[in-house]
Amino acid sequence: MSTRLRCTALASLWRKKLHPNEFLASHWRKRLYSSDSGSAGVRGVRLWRAVAFTAVVGGTSYGVSAVRGEENRKRWMRRYWAYRKEKGLAAEVKRWWLGLSAASRFSLTIVALNGVVFAMWRVRRLSQFMDKFFISSITQRTSLPLLLSSFSHMEWWHLGLNMMVLWSFAPVLLNILGDRLTAHNSWPFYLTSAAFASAVGLAVRKMRGVTVGSLGASGALLSVITLVVLNNPDAMFYLIFFPFIPLPAPIVLMGVVSLDVWGLVRGWQILDHAGHLGGVLFACLYQWGLGEAIRTGQTKVVRRWKQIKNNRTSRT
Repeated sequence: MSTRLRCTALASLWRKKLHPNEFLASHWRKRLYSSDSGSAGVRGVRLWRAVAFTAVVGGTSYGVSAVRGEENRKRWMRRYWAYRKEKGLAAEVKRWWLGLSAASRFSLTIVALNGVVFAMWRVRRLSQFMDKFFISSITQRTSLPLLLSSFSHMEWWHLGLNMMVLWSFAPVLLNILGDRLTAHNSWPFYLTSAAFASAVGLAVRKMRGVTVGSLGASGALLSVITLVVLNNPDAMFYLIFFPFIPLPAPIVLMGVVSLDVWGLVRGWQILDHAGHLGGVLFACLYQWGLGEAIRTGQTKVVRRWKQIKNNRTSRT
């Protein structure tokens, strides 16, 4: 094909009005559109299971984090100084890891997990396994994809963009949640918001009978961004496309929410707009009462844990 014909063909494609659902129809997006994981048909999912799974993720993660946070505060400094005396490569790695900030360790762990899942998508033998557990779809019977899909990316740009957002906002998130030495409060927030956002997206797709699958960390990240904005309303954001123009954080968030609401009304399926809004909703609930209720529950869990430890000590 000559250069002139090639340019003409490109121009005709540019002029063509594409419905958003036809945009970015790459290999991985075709797999999402044809997702038949579980082979259970549209009736495969049970919404009550999604709700129960989200509650279990939240209750377990916050309960465990309360106990581990209490224990880690006592052990962290002892471990750090103990490793300073050791020699060898393993000790060097441990000292480097413990020398990082809590936000860096939190972000690097999530980036590593997402990177492993990204690599797993490249292994053909794992295709059925990945479709079943790392894509959230209404055709699935299991609830695990509600959480696992939030660590799943098929395209490098999708992974890179989300992880860059995470790296930018993680320090502020940990500061808001009071995490200094460890991210014991940030982990349950991230995991619960991921499951909650996926459950909201799943519920909307179930009501509409849409079998398109969903994956990515955007729901959890929008929870993080929303919590940051609610606690820092005077903050300014610098977007990647306009790095030299500061924009008020609430305006940027309102723009994202408006776009997701419009996409949800129009039925766009490029992004999981309902999942995005679910992430925003979780952060709002956390800020306006849920967070305080969780902290009260964690205090009771820690008190009960101490009672159990004291009883064991007295018996011995």
